[in-house]
Amino acid sequence: MRQFQERRVAGIIFTGYGLGQENLIRNLMRQNIPCVVTYENLEDTDINYVGFDNFKAAYDATNYLVSLRHKRIGLIIGPYRKMGRLLKRFKGYQQALKDHGIKFDPALVISTEPGLVEGKQAMRQLLHLPRPPSAVFAVSDHLAIGALSFIKQAGFQVPADISLVGFDGVELAAYCDPPLTTVRVPAGEMGRLAARVLLESIDDKARQTLQYCLDADLIIRKSCAELKLGWSGIA
Repeated sequence: MRQFQERRVAGIIFTGYGLGQENLIRNLMRQNIPCVVTYENLEDTDINYVGFDNFKAAYDATNYLVSLRHKRIGLIIGPYRKMGRLLKRFKGYQQALKDHGIKFDPALVISTEPGLVEGKQAMRQLLHLPRPPSAVFAVSDHLAIGALSFIKQAGFQVPADISLVGFDGVELAAYCDPPLTTVRVPAGEMGRLAARVLLESIDDKARQTLQYCLDADLIIRKSCAELKLGWSGIA
């Protein structure tokens, strides 16, 4: 940020930001450096953003697994205590469980960095629980693909033994075996609209606040199935 200030950039697009960084953005705006935050649906009324409802997206994904009779639903998520959008996804997961009368179990939540290896390691932890989950919601497709790899390595099948949902809608998710159910994020549209908002903010001397909340869609493929009656775990 200091380098951007020294170079007097015309504007900055943030691909999300950490919790507590609102003051940093406001400080840049006071220096007449327009800013746009993406991937977030902010409660602040004075910061430009182009994002989507992370809470609702995670709620819908969890709710879908509950509709398939799953009650022990694991969550593999990034550092949600540091990132606003991840915290909202965590809360969406919690709320969906609560609305269906399912008790939240912190043992089913693995917080890690959002990579393939980390997804594999997180899935290993979940499957070694005394009562492993029958379904897992991984809050990034890379985490989900890593999880899928370990499930197969452990000798189990998706979705016959465990259902799996990802998040992001990366192209690779459609080519997994089985194709991965995922939340498709409007990344391309966010990027185009964020660039337009930034250019408009640069031209607009009055600095009118521009905020857009786009839709994120649950793409249902073949990685989820209804829980079998009498299922007692795979450990």
